[in-house]
Amino acid sequence: MLNKLEKYLSEQNILNDDATYMVGFSGGFDSCALLHMLASLRTKYDFRLCAAHLNHGWRETSNEEALNCYNFCQKYDIEFYTEKLNEDVPKTETAARDARYQFFERAAKHFGTNILLTAHTKSDNIETIVYRITKGTGISGLCGIDSVRESNGLKIYRPLLSDSRKDIEEYCKDNYLSPNVDESNFDTKYKRNFIRHEILPLLMQINQHADSAINTLIENAIADNDIIKEYIAQINKTLTSDNKISTKKFVSQSKEVQQRLIYDFVLSKGLDYDKKKICEILEFINDNAESKSGKTMSLTTNLWLFCSKDEIYTITENEAPIDTIVEINDWKDKYHFENLIFTIEEFDADEVNFPRESLNYALVDLSEQSHLELRFRKEGDRIQPFGMQETIKLKDFFINKGIPQHQKDRIILLCNKEEVLWACYVGLSEKLRVKTRPTHIIRIEEV
Repeated sequence: MLNKLEKYLSEQNILNDDATYMVGFSGGFDSCALLHMLASLRTKYDFRLCAAHLNHGWRETSNEEALNCYNFCQKYDIEFYTEKLNEDVPKTETAARDARYQFFERAAKHFGTNILLTAHTKSDNIETIVYRITKGTGISGLCGIDSVRESNGLKIYRPLLSDSRKDIEEYCKDNYLSPNVDESNFDTKYKRNFIRHEILPLLMQINQHADSAINTLIENAIADNDIIKEYIAQINKTLTSDNKISTKKFVSQSKEVQQRLIYDFVLSKGLDYDKKKICEILEFINDNAESKSGKTMSLTTNLWLFCSKDEIYTITENEAPIDTIVEINDWKDKYHFENLIFTIEEFDADEVNFPRESLNYALVDLSEQSHLELRFRKEGDRIQPFGMQETIKLKDFFINKGIPQHQKDRIILLCNKEEVLWACYVGLSEKLRVKTRPTHIIRIEEV
């Protein structure tokens, strides 16, 4: 097992003296074995070894188990970090898992590393597959637990996926290790325990080598999935530009390809969606594939999917304040607003040799303006669009221009009180029309 671990770390290009390994350490058989093997390898490679233990506090023995983890690390000269789980966290498998990985992210910052090793085994992988089959998984789900994955900048490695629970227990026995025994692992009210103690033994009655057969299923699924990913990657190249998908090209794909594209998308965002949710997303896209200004669909509390007739992409909650106001006091200066620079300067050229209005600049007449400011939109805003005699509501102006709903609050406006004179990158007001000669050039550019 030690040689297999060394080979795995080497293949991942993380086996060196400068590495800092953090192990998710419950104190059970699997994580004790992994930490002990790493401590043995450290004598050869001299990497830094750390352990992170989350004390759930759900059992009477939790504090004792945390102390055992600390003593284990003291014995083998392993740096140790622990926290106690907040009492408000629901006592469910899903909540515990989410809290655990949030804890690992904090522990990684504490140790100054982005490498996390977890002790998931081949047995864990098999149990995961059985569970996913009962939930209606696809080929990707049959691939089992990823050997390597990334979450919020944390690289998570699982070097024991080729080792069974029996292998681990024998290693601990041979090396005189005394792991914690989690009594909850025998409580079949938890789904994984039910699979381990009830379902798998029944499958063994059908085929005494059912565990090996399921492992073969995983290997075959991985091979087939690699072929599918290669095919989908080629399609993605024709659909995607600047992280935006062409709506027209997407809806021209077969339903099966569309579903796979969405499935890969939700996985890339770290979302765990079932077939029903994927179908809901697909229905949303098809319902809005002809929408001029587009619609948004909530995926999480701070992530939305946007779809219009032109493109599909995700948007996140913008934390920048929307009540920012920048007064324009000097009409020959530069002003910072958000991540842009607004420039206003007098026009003194003899000839006008570029367009009077572009996406980011305009030749204007400010002779009748007295007060200018930069801000975002607010209730009651109006604009007199170029070429029109009357003002209209700004929201109607945006609708006419086909501006997506989520972008309307982030468009920078040049205003004279409640009247919009210029919606940057969108359009100019008739109030700034040049009658004889421009008085100023206004421009907005990225910093």
